[in-house]
Amino acid sequence: MVKKLLLILVLIYVGSACNNNDETDPNCANIACTEEFRTLTLTIKDSNDMPVALDSFKVVAVISGDDLTRETNSSELALMQQNGTYPLFGDEHANTYQNKELEVQFRGFKDDQQIVSENYVVAADCCHVFLVSGTTEVVLE
Repeated sequence: MVKKLLLILVLIYVGSACNNNDETDPNCANIACTEEFRTLTLTIKDSNDMPVALDSFKVVAVISGDDLTRETNSSELALMQQNGTYPLFGDEHANTYQNKELEVQFRGFKDDQQIVSENYVVAADCCHVFLVSGTTEVVLE
């Protein structure tokens, strides 16, 4: 009798330890996140491998048309222009787009002309944003 009871308890324990969860919590309630702030960026270069200095840029959600462009000051923009590297999507959007994918379009402008138009699929999990598809190195001809 004791052996049967012990066997039943072991089976209950093993059965409760096995579940079909994939270790992701869609509500994100029990997820521990790192404190880093992530930003997806893209680098724009010309055909000579030189950074392209945009006068301005815009990031737009393709379906809704929402403007997702990160606000920058003049010194931040100057650094972006120097390196040709611009923010696409960052953790400031992680809560809004948590556990969702989103198609965004990066638009770059120089001399009042749009010279860059690239589409990306981005997403956020419980903690951070990440790139699903799209090239982060754009070469202008």
